[in-house]
Amino acid sequence: MTTETQPARPLLDVRSASISFKQQHGAMVHAVRSVSFAVGAGETVALVGESGSGKSSLARLVLCLTRPDSGEIHLAGERIDHLSNRELRTRRLLMQPVFQDASAAFNPRRTVMQSLEQALRCSATPPVDMRPAVEELLEQVRLFPASRLLNRFSHELSGGQRQRLGIARALAVNPRLIVADEPLSGADVSIRGQILDLLIEIQESRGIAYLFITHDMTLARAFAHRVLVMYKGEIVEQGTTEQIFAEPKNEYTKILVKAAASIDDVAA
Repeated sequence: MTTETQPARPLLDVRSASISFKQQHGAMVHAVRSVSFAVGAGETVALVGESGSGKSSLARLVLCLTRPDSGEIHLAGERIDHLSNRELRTRRLLMQPVFQDASAAFNPRRTVMQSLEQALRCSATPPVDMRPAVEELLEQVRLFPASRLLNRFSHELSGGQRQRLGIARALAVNPRLIVADEPLSGADVSIRGQILDLLIEIQESRGIAYLFITHDMTLARAFAHRVLVMYKGEIVEQGTTEQIFAEPKNEYTKILVKAAASIDDVAA
């Protein structure tokens, strides 16, 4: 008698999700059109596409910051898009966002200590002694010396430091998935490399999955296991990173891959 091995259940499972918005003059914009994809535990999936393709709208759907007009969002085997805001509070501990504009993500009146302490208090098992826990978070994202940063405000940090602080806050609740929406946009090459190395290190130590949203195909190639290509609200192609770059099938994907190759040639 043989037993069949069941495929692993995805950590994030988006099923035919759609959302539309009404513009000021009354026209409807179909921001996300029947999108389906999955992210496995410990996997990095890059969502790529030009500005206006619907990437950020899809990120907000995944995080249930907006609700889909149709379709479903499942996290760790549970449908979450229909839950109340109160019910979502505990479910959201499994996933956390890291936003593009780290400066806008923090209350300017709170110190680093206060911001991270607030996040730690939201975790399933808040630490009794906060200061060591906060310092440990800062050290995990390579913000040294941690003790000297506790009383600083976010605006007193550099752009790279603020982005690391955003990652530390996301890690405070021990999530299984991080949704990173253009987290390296505007950063110089050296900072981008450092943050990518940090994200890889965190993934290896914690087993975290990433939905990594970017317009930069070179970042997707360097960082992701799989790539989703989004165009005008739809996923027009998806596959392993190797497949997408070696044999793109969609014409839009071919344009993105060719552009990335041209940038690499210039950089070389």
